[in-house]
Amino acid sequence: MAVAGFLFGCATAWFLQFEEVNILSDPPGARIEMNDEYVGRTPLTIRYRRGGAGGQANQLIIRASARNPESCSETRVISRDERTPGVVYFELGACAVRAR
Repeated sequence: MAVAGFLFGCATAWFLQFEEVNILSDPPGARIEMNDEYVGRTPLTIRYRRGGAGGQANQLIIRASARNPESCSETRVISRDERTPGVVYFELGACAVRAR
C-alpha cells in the first residue's frame, strides 16, 4: 500500500510542476501571446503548467508582435516532445528597418 501511495504521489507531483520561460525581444516591448492568449510585453517571465490530461505535455506556441508596426511578428513553436527553453528571444529589430 505504501508503494502505491509513493508512486501515485510522484506522478501527481510531476503533473503539478510548473515551468518558467523568460521571453525577451529586440527592441523590448513586443506584445506576447502564448497559445493565442495575451500574456504581456517583453521582457517577461511566465510561469505556467505545461502538463495536460494524464500528464501529457502540450504544444507551446509563443508569438511576439513588434510595437510598431503591429503587422511584424515572429512565432516559436515548442512541440510536446521538446523541453521548454529557459529563454525565448525574438529579433524584431528588422521590422523597424523594413517599415522605413
